[in-house]
Amino acid sequence: PDRRLAGNLLRIASYRRPACAIVDYTVQELALRSYYPDRYGTKVVSYYDQRTGLTWVVNTPLSGTEPGIEPKWTPEIRVAAIGIGTMLLAAVLLFVLVSYGFGHRYGEPIVHMLAWIRRLGEGRYEEPVSPDGIPFSRNRKGIEKRKYRVYEDVLDSIDALSRTLRRNETMRQETDLLRDEWIAGVSHDLKTPLSSIKGYAHLLANRDYDWTPHEVRSFAAIILEKSAYLDDLVNDLTLTYRLKNGQDAPAFEIVELNGYAAEAVEEAANHPMYPAGSVRYIPAEAPVFMRVYRPWFQRIVDNLVANALLHNPAGTVLTVSVRRCGAGAVVLAFEDNGEGMDEETAKRLFERYYRGTDTETRTEGSGLGMAVTKALVEGLGGAIEVETASGEGTAIRTKWKTVSESEG
Repeated sequence: PDRRLAGNLLRIASYRRPACAIVDYTVQELALRSYYPDRYGTKVVSYYDQRTGLTWVVNTPLSGTEPGIEPKWTPEIRVAAIGIGTMLLAAVLLFVLVSYGFGHRYGEPIVHMLAWIRRLGEGRYEEPVSPDGIPFSRNRKGIEKRKYRVYEDVLDSIDALSRTLRRNETMRQETDLLRDEWIAGVSHDLKTPLSSIKGYAHLLANRDYDWTPHEVRSFAAIILEKSAYLDDLVNDLTLTYRLKNGQDAPAFEIVELNGYAAEAVEEAANHPMYPAGSVRYIPAEAPVFMRVYRPWFQRIVDNLVANALLHNPAGTVLTVSVRRCGAGAVVLAFEDNGEGMDEETAKRLFERYYRGTDTETRTEGSGLGMAVTKALVEGLGGAIEVETASGEGTAIRTKWKTVSESEG
């Protein structure tokens, strides 16, 4: 209990007062200690007894504080610290959420593209897909996901690169297959006549037999025939190589195609292997002039006539015709009524050694014939195409540029 003295409260009695407790109070201090116990470390409760005129004050120490000593963290500072800490925690949490969302939206497509590029380096030219077989960049309906649209140009470029690499890989495999077929064809065409030459040479060199002059000449004729075939084959290989590398015709001359083609067809049809009347020629209604290199043009006609008559049954008729094709162009067509070709054969008709051959067939019938023909036509500035179907005959058309009559 304290007594009221001149506006101050003075202690007149106490019970178990700590040594550090204050002795007297001012009204202001009593009020402050009553309302802000955390600041002073004690809880103050006061009671004024009107009967005795005494004020009772009880100080109760707060847990974790020492009576009479102010705490290090005042309530204001504590509130401020809690507020600042809460804001920082909220900011960190917000940053984590934003980072996750940003990474999910913009980082995932980048990871996907890196994985795609890595697959390209491993020789797999397909976009990475989910276990369901759906590309990661698209939904189940095949529509591009929204988060991938920002990288649409990059994804399109990678997709185009994948298609190009896949197409190149397919072409490489086809080229390897064609190379193997070509090597097999060359080996066959070289080995067979060489075997004949070698065999007859051994016969002539054998001391156990005395060959008659007639037999010697017969062996020599066979050796000459096989040697000529080898020479033609090597020349064809050399020619196709040169044409493939862009060699132009040595010289050109302007001819009237109706008459010139008639002579070339007649020369080709006179081969003893072709039956009489198996080739018909139809000229254009009006004169047509074009630039040609005679040896190459004759070889084209020989090969196309041979292709029609050697690879069809007896009785096949080949019709060669000259037709104008608009202004400045003419078509020289070779159309037969033979068995025709299936789609695969037509597609690969102009590939070297697709059909193969044997040494008893003329050069026109070899696997190089149509490849040489295509190279020669293109070397003279023309184009060649084939139209055929099984059982419906074959039409091979060569298209050329014409020159004016005054130039002719």
